[in-house]
Amino acid sequence: MYFDLVDLLILVLLFFSCWYLTSFLLLKQYQKLLFKKYILTANLKREKRLYLTKIKAIERFALFLERLKVENLITRINPISESVFHYKLLINATIEQEFNYNAVQHIYISKTCYQTINNAKDLMMQQIERLSQTENITIKEFKEALLLQNSTPHQAIIFALDALKQALNN
Repeated sequence: MYFDLVDLLILVLLFFSCWYLTSFLLLKQYQKLLFKKYILTANLKREKRLYLTKIKAIERFALFLERLKVENLITRINPISESVFHYKLLINATIEQEFNYNAVQHIYISKTCYQTINNAKDLMMQQIERLSQTENITIKEFKEALLLQNSTPHQAIIFALDALKQALNN
């Protein structure tokens, strides 16, 4: 009887030890799963915020490119005098100011996309500079020349807008 009681006691201790060990391991596994779920949820929230910020950056650059189009520039920016030189300075200063306002957003888009936008801006400013060099030109003639000789900067703007669309899809 004494031997049976000790055997029974050992069996009970063995059972509870196994039960405790199994419970401990299952609980540990459950905690790991909860932690992974927490990390994944946090990463998804962070990626969602980053994606929304990227969309806002793309939207701001797209708006800048739309405002950079000649037809929008000359209707939006009115000359302050009859001097083509002053009008050219005003347009270029406005373009630079708008670009610099949006420049911080470049960290959310690719380097090539940002360079494409910068190239479109530079081409537009070069076109404005080149056309303003014409001798004895009035502001009205300058605006007409900008509208008529707008193919290269316009193509650069379209190319930059396409690059933004691709950045949005990636």
